[in-house]
Amino acid sequence: MQLAVMQALSGTELGAELNTYLAALQDAAGQLIAEGMEGTTLEPADYEDDRWLTGGGGLLASIVTGGLPGKGTKVAKPKRDVSVQSGQYPD
Repeated sequence: MQLAVMQALSGTELGAELNTYLAALQDAAGQLIAEGMEGTTLEPADYEDDRWLTGGGGLLASIVTGGLPGKGTKVAKPKRDVSVQSGQYPD
């Protein structure tokens, strides 16, 4: 159900803002979880290992909250006009 709602909202301006906000919350929760598990302050902007740890914390946060991991990006398919003409097959 959550996936259907997020996909419906993703095409709107409100949905884009909501996705940005939720991604920021997930990042913050991920860092808090990772820091709690590691017992130290992490600096993901400066150290690649810390980015891996906060990413794992983000995954745990999404599992605990029932959300879907990811950044909420929208994948759009290009719109195509389709017509049917008798006796002709597309290449």
